[in-house]
Amino acid sequence: MYYVRIDKLSTQPLYRQLAESIELAIIKKELRDGDQLPSERDICRIFEVSSKVVRRAYDELAAKGLTEGITGKGTFVKPRLKIRAKLSSHFQVSDWLRAQGHEVRLNTTYMTMMDYDKTTISPVHDLPDVQYLRIRRLYKVNQMPYLSRILYIPTTQFKSPESKADTKLSCLPLIEALTGKQAARITGGIHTFGAFTNEAIFLALSENDSIQFFLTLVYDAQDELLGVMHSYFNGKLVEWSVTSDDELLV
Repeated sequence: MYYVRIDKLSTQPLYRQLAESIELAIIKKELRDGDQLPSERDICRIFEVSSKVVRRAYDELAAKGLTEGITGKGTFVKPRLKIRAKLSSHFQVSDWLRAQGHEVRLNTTYMTMMDYDKTTISPVHDLPDVQYLRIRRLYKVNQMPYLSRILYIPTTQFKSPESKADTKLSCLPLIEALTGKQAARITGGIHTFGAFTNEAIFLALSENDSIQFFLTLVYDAQDELLGVMHSYFNGKLVEWSVTSDDELLV
């Protein structure tokens, strides 16, 4: 219980201090998946706080998807989704999560046209200097935001000037439907960084959290660019590693 910190001289509410100290312990992996949290009775006794303080703190942690209560046993750190996959497989992660029994919801927050901006789309690649359709999407698993995604599709690749995005399609089928071409090559990489960007807002993260970022480029058989995808995974809910395996594995 060394990670629990409560300062009664602080102006911060006691329940918030308790919740934040436990959340920080989870982020630092001082508390790991499946670890049991101290009982309400023990915290009340050691720190001389009311049961109302502990219940509110534990409710807050559960609402963030960090912990789960098991009747008759106690409160435990909720296991994060650990995913190993080929780089190209992160296109299908929502389908895989659904197959595992998770509820996954997709919300396309906006679509806009933008001129090419190398800094925004990909500072490390030389891409066509044309207009792009920008599509932002937010994915939630079990009502928690786990993925923020931005697509950049060059309008010069649209199969017709009247092409419209079908927001019901997942990302790769959406790119292929707009362009009328099949994806033949997918390249990119994965990076982990602190949640200090605008994506932290979409993923409900604080500066102590982390984001795993995929930059993906999609090409057709003629090696023409069909789309660029930025994928920001919530580091509190998803822990990615890239492997050569064909299947997604827990």
